[in-house]
Amino acid sequence: MTPLHWNRGSTTGSHDWVALFDHYPGDINSYVSGAWQWATKGCSYSFQRAGGSRLIGVYWTAYISYDYPSDQYRIVTTHSDVLV
Repeated sequence: MTPLHWNRGSTTGSHDWVALFDHYPGDINSYVSGAWQWATKGCSYSFQRAGGSRLIGVYWTAYISYDYPSDQYRIVTTHSDVLV
């Protein structure tokens, strides 16, 4: 299992979520399959790929929040990490 951590900022919206990306997160829908969590569940997440393969290399977490004025989700913060 690979533990991931993030900072959710000062407030957490009920529709905010965090996802893991194997590239810089420009598109909120291009996260690693199955690797996301509602932000209200806490500031860490353990993830294991199907078949037990490990996550190795540079990965990003993105905190994604619902923007009511524009009626869409937006990436609020990103963080990169090297997973070994």
